[in-house]
Amino acid sequence: MTKRTNLLLGFSSFGIWAVFYQPEIIEAALALSFFVIVPIVLSTAVVSLPNWTGRYSVVFGWCGTLSMNMEARFLPLLLAGIWFFFTFILGWSGLRRLLARGIAPLEETAIDIGYLYLPVGGSWFVLAQGGATSLLPYSSVIVDLTAVHFHYAAFLLPVFTGLLGRWHYYNEGSNSMGGYQILTVGLLIGPLLTAAAVDQGPPLEAVLVGSYVFFLYWLAGWTIKAGLSMPPLAKGSLLLSSTVLIITMTLSILYSAGRAAGISFIEISGMIPWHGAWNAFVFSIFALIGWYAAFPAPRAVYNQFPISRLRGRSNIAERFTAKHLPEPGEGLLTVWQNYKREDFSPETLDRLVAAFYTQTARFGMEADITWEVPFLSPVSSFFTNKMKQINIPSSGPTAMSGTIYRLPEERDGRPEPHVWIRQNRSTEEPIFTAVYSRHTKKGVTYFNIALPLPAGVMTGVLRPVHGRNGTLILTSRKSLDKRGDEGIYITIGGWTWKTPLQEVFHVWEAGGGLEASHSLMVGPLRFLTIKYRLPLSGEPKHAGVERFSGE
Repeated sequence: MTKRTNLLLGFSSFGIWAVFYQPEIIEAALALSFFVIVPIVLSTAVVSLPNWTGRYSVVFGWCGTLSMNMEARFLPLLLAGIWFFFTFILGWSGLRRLLARGIAPLEETAIDIGYLYLPVGGSWFVLAQGGATSLLPYSSVIVDLTAVHFHYAAFLLPVFTGLLGRWHYYNEGSNSMGGYQILTVGLLIGPLLTAAAVDQGPPLEAVLVGSYVFFLYWLAGWTIKAGLSMPPLAKGSLLLSSTVLIITMTLSILYSAGRAAGISFIEISGMIPWHGAWNAFVFSIFALIGWYAAFPAPRAVYNQFPISRLRGRSNIAERFTAKHLPEPGEGLLTVWQNYKREDFSPETLDRLVAAFYTQTARFGMEADITWEVPFLSPVSSFFTNKMKQINIPSSGPTAMSGTIYRLPEERDGRPEPHVWIRQNRSTEEPIFTAVYSRHTKKGVTYFNIALPLPAGVMTGVLRPVHGRNGTLILTSRKSLDKRGDEGIYITIGGWTWKTPLQEVFHVWEAGGGLEASHSLMVGPLRFLTIKYRLPLSGEPKHAGVERFSGE
């Protein structure tokens, strides 16, 4: 079954069911979500999901819908559980996508958070169909409305916010995303504010709901502004949906303010048709039509780059010895020409800086280690000393020795892999075992550095950039457009996720040799700095520019 066929079956299934069953508003809203809303989002948001979710969602939609038509407890609970399983798969996929990419760019995170909210709605639906309201301090109407809330507002609004961010990036550029970031954060915590408001009641309810509604007004206004420059179908649909959102959110403010003041502006019985139904049947449908017509794509395809096949055991160093790596190498890369791009010219690097990477074995290495957070040193050593990998000594000077080997590409799976083993010169204890390679995406060639681990591999994806006066910086921080692969990743089995670690390596010429600084951070907080002195043994071979131009 194709996605289009699945979607057409969803529309027809909802129509047939609604005609024969004649549901109440809450039941109709949930069924519409099962049959129509969720499948359209799967086609509009364009995220990495199991292929069958977009092809057979109508089957799971029927399970959820039929569970509302049965009086017995066990079978409705089972069918509702099947729908929850479907929402769990979508939420799990959103979580994996978020962890694999990291929090940037924020518009993609908004879409992932929307997917994460969906199984919350699925779980509340199970509670409603399983008759658990007698065990909860809420009425059956509140439980049903909570299920609706997480199938609509909590799920759709982050997705719509993400789609708006995609459109804004392509039409306004990355320099204008500051206000969008504030809007997105407010909308992502909004469903939690609403849930807290329902639980706490007045007067806090009015404050929490009011805060959320402020961001919804902002979203509606921004969407109207964006829609004015879109094609006719997208423009009309988004203008209509945003206008409806403004009206229904005003009703929400009146309801919460009335409860806080003890004045009945509008009762819950009126909120269901005027707030809930209009949002479900008008705002949601027309917003989806508008964004489907506009169809803004993600900035880039994330987390799709080659990962080394190499894996370690309990002792990494034992896997990487001269016995296993018989072919010695000279440098970490063969030629610099592979890394040339519009804003990076290897020819302008200092002669020795460029030579360090093509003739690494000719340089010595004296390190001065500083743990900015002292207690991390013994904690790190407790684990790394056993596996002989990333085994960084405590603060102070350390002389290192290094050996480079060339590795067959079929063994590693990446182009021209070179193993660099660094040891403590005095104790011969292994410190780093790193396998250098590269990959290219969208015109940028990255250093792709693998550090084998006992159960997987850590991958550092670093982008080379120019420092001042011919110096070189390798950074794992993403560029301003947030389209690249930069980052520090962990791979276990077939699952790769991005860590919050960041590293920057800066190397420059000094006194006839080289000096370098290697900083490791968690986000903006630096916890380790290693300063290197890299003396040269003799003159570098092929030291002219032609060496670094690929000749």
